[in-house]
Amino acid sequence: MGLDYVEVVMEIEESFKIPHFDASITLLPFEMVTAGDLCEHIWQQLQGREPAWTDADLRCIEKQIAPLRQQTEAYLRGLPRPWWQWCLPRQIDRFANDETLPTLWKELELIWGFSPPPLVPSAGGESVELPASCRTRPGLVGTLVRQWMLQCEPCRFVWKASSEPRPPNADTWTRPAVWDRLQSILMSYLNLPREAVHPDATLAGDLMME
Repeated sequence: MGLDYVEVVMEIEESFKIPHFDASITLLPFEMVTAGDLCEHIWQQLQGREPAWTDADLRCIEKQIAPLRQQTEAYLRGLPRPWWQWCLPRQIDRFANDETLPTLWKELELIWGFSPPPLVPSAGGESVELPASCRTRPGLVGTLVRQWMLQCEPCRFVWKASSEPRPPNADTWTRPAVWDRLQSILMSYLNLPREAVHPDATLAGDLMME
């Protein structure tokens, strides 16, 4: 994580009066953190809650999922062009209407042992395209890691009462207001249009945060 992340976290801490905000969010693999996750972490900390997981939990889970991640990366690298583009850390939605997309999704389901997020209808409704969170290589791998964790380690998404006091302005915020402010922060620091900053956008992949 680089300067983009540091600047965004500093602005979050200033806007919401949350000290040491990144201490909890960094326990998630950065490639799978979405703008929606960031919003949820802000909201939960405003409510006086913190993640129930620990750094030891993360190391254990990373060890467990390593073979699946390796298989996924190997499969993506082995796809013929233009599917080789799947291995680039940039937007890949220009291939979203490719007729082989459903086949790709079935292959990933076989590798992981459970279904990826469903493909979504295209704007015209005549074909399918990738979910927003899966339109980059990091976003795709991160989303599949998330799906595994939801099935095998649901405790990773549990919150507990925090030992820290609630921020002084906590009661002035609503969930929609938290998202609006966070969206503005991400747009400003990452120089992105509003439509690019949606809850399913991964920070590292879709928003290209460093």
